[in-house]
Amino acid sequence: MIVFLAWGIVISVITELVHRRLARTRQLKSQAEAALAEANSKLMLERDILQAVMNGAGNSHLAYLDREFNFVCVNETYARTCGYSPKAMIGKNHFDLYPHVENETIFARVRDTGEAVQYLDKPFEFSDKPERGMTYWDWALTPVRGVAGNVTGLIFSLFETTLRKRTEEVLRESEERFRIAFEDSAVAMTMTTLDGRIQKVNQAFSKMLGYSESELTGQRFTELTHSDDLPENLVGVRRLLQGEIASFRMDKRYLTRDGRIVWGDMSTNCVMDPQGVPLYLLTNIQDITSRKGAEVKLQEMNELLEKRVIERTEELREKDLLLVQQNRLAAMGEMINNIAHQWRQPLNALGLNVQQLRLFHESGQLRKDLLYGAIDNAMMLVRHMSGTIDDFRDFFKPDSERVEFSVKDVVAGAIKLVDASFRSNEIAIVVNCPDNPVVFGYPNQYAQVILNLLGNARDAFDTCRRSNARIVFNLGRRGNRSVLTVTDNAGGIPDAIIDRVFEPHFSTKGQRGQESVCSWQKTSSRETCMAASAWSTLERAQNSESRSEMKTSTGPEPDLRKNPCGHCRLERRVRGG
Repeated sequence: MIVFLAWGIVISVITELVHRRLARTRQLKSQAEAALAEANSKLMLERDILQAVMNGAGNSHLAYLDREFNFVCVNETYARTCGYSPKAMIGKNHFDLYPHVENETIFARVRDTGEAVQYLDKPFEFSDKPERGMTYWDWALTPVRGVAGNVTGLIFSLFETTLRKRTEEVLRESEERFRIAFEDSAVAMTMTTLDGRIQKVNQAFSKMLGYSESELTGQRFTELTHSDDLPENLVGVRRLLQGEIASFRMDKRYLTRDGRIVWGDMSTNCVMDPQGVPLYLLTNIQDITSRKGAEVKLQEMNELLEKRVIERTEELREKDLLLVQQNRLAAMGEMINNIAHQWRQPLNALGLNVQQLRLFHESGQLRKDLLYGAIDNAMMLVRHMSGTIDDFRDFFKPDSERVEFSVKDVVAGAIKLVDASFRSNEIAIVVNCPDNPVVFGYPNQYAQVILNLLGNARDAFDTCRRSNARIVFNLGRRGNRSVLTVTDNAGGIPDAIIDRVFEPHFSTKGQRGQESVCSWQKTSSRETCMAASAWSTLERAQNSESRSEMKTSTGPEPDLRKNPCGHCRLERRVRGG
């Protein structure tokens, strides 16, 4: 009984102990699970923090690999470059994705030795992206050690430098091209610091000034510049550095080593960095010494030519004045000759009248009525002669403005002035005027044209000596224009001079065996046309007549700015056998 009781106590004690152990075990398990959950939570937090840190690395590519080079964690930049998401890369082997014997050897050495490595601009080609071509990377591989000090993983960090590398290559090629262009250029070139010191020159500049490159390097450009050109040069450089102008150019004199002066067409630009900060001045200089010398000679020649032109102009002016004087004398002689012809008959009549009075007085037949009649006749002749002087005076008076006038009256008045001279030379003047157009212009100048035509015809008749010499005037209309045709039978103009009759100052007066062709066309072109201008044409016909035709507008006044010949048109059709 006692034994059973003892065993019962023992069993109770053991049971209690078991229950307590179980409770303790459950408590410890619960605490362990809580600690594990907390540890997992911290681990997840640390992983998220690590992922966030890695993702925040920007353009840096970051990856954490285990000892077998499997991806444990990668940032978004790394995954995006590889064409995956960060989660999709976990567990993948780096060299399964990108086989590379050299890199795999490097990874293994870092894992085995625990020594980190770093490379700059290391080339790499993506086997799955051949279109990218050769890429360049700065990358580092750092071992991660465990508690025991052994390497448990690797941190792989990369930064792509392909763009920078290619930019540097382009820049290097550009600098090489610039160096070749600078050094081998036939144009002189200099690189100058912002404070005006020569930094570099090419061979052409050295040859231009006679210095070596080493002698020029470090000199100030002001020391090589002519003092008269220095102010303009300094102002241009100042404006260039202040950004007021994009470039500066001037013709500048340089001082050579042997003291000579050479001219250069200088063009300067300011080279700046990408931020717009000035770096240095680049200058191109074209040697223009020969051109400047030629310009000086040309200037001297121009001055000499101008002097000769002035002298020649003075000579021509004197000749023109002499010609004008001769023309005036000739016109005066012509006028006196015409007045003499006009006065010859009245003077004869006046003389007969006086002689008649003497006869009447000597015969005793001089009566009062005869005396008064003779006096009246004499006064009538004097008034006629005085009127002739007034006619000539009014004719040679220049027109001040255009007026309406009768073409028929002007033709009749012009013929009246020379009619006596023509009658004395047995030259008949026939006027056919079935119409009497009224025009707007200068009547005296119009009459001068007619007198010139009559004078030319008379001179031609003096040469050919025709027995039936005649000049015919036909006046009519053609639309809104009056047409005056003057025809003579003096024989026309010879072929030898027909192409020259409208040249200024051309005349056949004084040439034996030729009719006179004066420069009437000059007078009509410059002085006597209705609008102070004219145009003329020549053509050949089959009969022996010289024909001149003038057309004068009777319509509205033309715009002389557009058509200076609008009022008068002269045509000379020359006909000869």
